Amino acid sequence: MAASSVGQRLHVLAVATEADIAAAFDELTNHQVGGLLVNTDPFFMSHRADLISLERRHKLPTVHTIREYTIAGGLMSYGFSIADDVAPSGYTMDRARCGFLAKAAFRSRKMPIDS
Repeated sequence: MAASSVGQRLHVLAVATEADIAAAFDELTNHQVGGLLVNTDPFFMSHRADLISLERRHKLPTVHTIREYTIAGGLMSYGFSIADDVAPSGYTMDRARCGFLAKAAFRSRKMPIDS
């Protein structure tokens, strides 16, 4: 593993339930882990307030993969914001849909279409 090549230990914990979250933080504390990386996952997103609360309680520096955790009070994140990433595609889809409807209306009247 890359971690061991630089003299570090990597702990990977599986979390599937709310009870697992608190147990994972206890385990990280017992192993004296110096930092945590939380992957983007719908389960973690729905429990981000719990995660951030435990990060603070255990004083564990944590990096999140999306900005929404930082907005909710997490220490830091890298990567994108889901809201910023999805909004432009909705705008583009809306413009495409409106353009399609306008062209369909012109076609039904047998009018020329400038593309």
